[in-house]
Amino acid sequence: MAATLARIYEPQNNAWRVLKSSLHTGRLGHAAIRMPDGKVLIVGGRGQNSLPLHSIECFDPNSEQFQTIAALRFGRIRPRLNLLDNYRVLITGHHRQPEIFQRFPKSESGFISRWAKNPSRFSHSNHNALPLPDGSILLAGGGFGSFERFHPDIELFTLCHAKLPTAIDDQAAAPLFNGKILLAGGQDIGLMGSIHQSWLYDPQNDQLQAGPAITVKIQNKPNSDPVILNGVSDLQAIDLFPRDPRLRGRYILLCGGEYDAGKSGPEDVVLDCAWIYDAVNNRMIDVGPMLYPHDEFALAPLSAPEDQARVLIIGGYGADDSFQSHCEIFTFRLLSKSEPR
Repeated sequence: MAATLARIYEPQNNAWRVLKSSLHTGRLGHAAIRMPDGKVLIVGGRGQNSLPLHSIECFDPNSEQFQTIAALRFGRIRPRLNLLDNYRVLITGHHRQPEIFQRFPKSESGFISRWAKNPSRFSHSNHNALPLPDGSILLAGGGFGSFERFHPDIELFTLCHAKLPTAIDDQAAAPLFNGKILLAGGQDIGLMGSIHQSWLYDPQNDQLQAGPAITVKIQNKPNSDPVILNGVSDLQAIDLFPRDPRLRGRYILLCGGEYDAGKSGPEDVVLDCAWIYDAVNNRMIDVGPMLYPHDEFALAPLSAPEDQARVLIIGGYGADDSFQSHCEIFTFRLLSKSEPR
């Protein structure tokens, strides 16, 4: 069921507080982004009738109220949002024609969502959309092997020369300290199965190279050797030090998701696996398992002392593929400048 309930996590109390206000529209599979003024934009998703939603809501943390402020031109499930200049937001996914959310004083709310001036080359779905050092936005995966870049100043997409080896969606992705982009795991569209590979995309040279493999281990039975699975998709990624210039983009937490064996395999397995990608040494460090399996969940950074990181891992689907309320905190500490623990 698509929910309208809203909660705020209070780190000082390690507790959730239910808001008196609620979303105007119940939604699943939506996207949210923090705006420059601190308000949160909530876009699209799936409604009570399972159809894509057009509505855009805004949450004001000062008043703790929600307001419907605009409508998408095309309803989108799991859209991707990227903050551009001048309060503009690029909205991509499920349609070749992206949209731009922006200020528009003549509208009742002061905002509209309009078509971008040019369409993308492909109709990406369950893709990644990441900012690049030159200000453009990289669209990767989402059912295709091709990459393309959106140039905000002219609202134009250009096709990249680099390509993934096959059509992939449901990958994790994160920008790195050296300007490259990490792409990890995902689902091979042709085989309908999860993959264990990672890649590094260099936007300056428009080149793709293989990264370290992701070893997926699950503890099938107590006191037994772990079972090694062949891949992971729907995993999430987060930079552990996004606000520290010394460490930003050097340590990426990857966790959760599911293993899908493919067309003729058994049912999907929701994973409790977790890894850290050490970008300086180009290695995957297994830091799992988590306390609970998580699929289609959320991650949020928490404040931490210097050279430490804390990440809140929030809900999602559990081991039996039903909604769960389990949350947990991952804590990371550097023993030295080169050795994570």
